[in-house]
Amino acid sequence: MAELLQTHRMSEMAGTPIDVTWLKCQTGVRTQVTSDLSITVHRAQHSQCCYGCVLDYRGHTLVALSGDSGYLEPLYHVLGQAPLVLLDARARGSEDHASFDQVRQFIARHWSERAATVWVYHHGEHVVEHVTDTGLQLVSPGQCFVLYNDE
Repeated sequence: MAELLQTHRMSEMAGTPIDVTWLKCQTGVRTQVTSDLSITVHRAQHSQCCYGCVLDYRGHTLVALSGDSGYLEPLYHVLGQAPLVLLDARARGSEDHASFDQVRQFIARHWSERAATVWVYHHGEHVVEHVTDTGLQLVSPGQCFVLYNDE
């Protein structure tokens, strides 16, 4: 599985000057990446092998990402432990990608009090202005989030 991910799912990283150390992670089990950073991966819904994850820094849960995933409530519930949640969604959903409507309805049913901390990325448009009237917060290319403050 690691070879498939490294060869095919990460092919866009070919030639990128980053030093990558591949760690074997067990689904649902926190894995230390460094002394400060840990990751917990969770299986996503996709025709290819995909995972979402929750990142912790110095014992604090920071952010959760759905990864490339269709609508999968159990995954969303696990990701909801993070103060910032980033979900993959498109205008039209499929088995591989949640729809804006599915995400909006999930937020209304389960996360209405924290809707401001849920963002949608990988929404099928490179220019966010092309996506209107979603009722969702869409991540823009280059957008930054403050995940941790030592103060």
